Amino acid sequence: MVRRMRAPARDDGSAAAETLLRLAVMLQAGVAPGAAWSHLAASRDPAAVRVTAAVAEGMPLTRAIAASGGWAWREVAVAWHVATTVG
Repeated sequence: MVRRMRAPARDDGSAAAETLLRLAVMLQAGVAPGAAWSHLAASRDPAAVRVTAAVAEGMPLTRAIAASGGWAWREVAVAWHVATTVG
């Protein structure tokens, strides 16, 4: 019996990398984090839409990032938590 491997979901690092690149540009330009996520959501970025919807429902931003997708977003949430904790 031959088993086929599934192709990785789009939620691998490539989808996160696209969103994070755009987010990083805005943050470096001085845009506040909440506004940057909202801007990305307004441009119909799928991850940003999920993150901002979760935040609007009261979820903390770090948790909303972790809940927005697969392994890549959980890693981003950990990095975000460290960055916001230590500056």
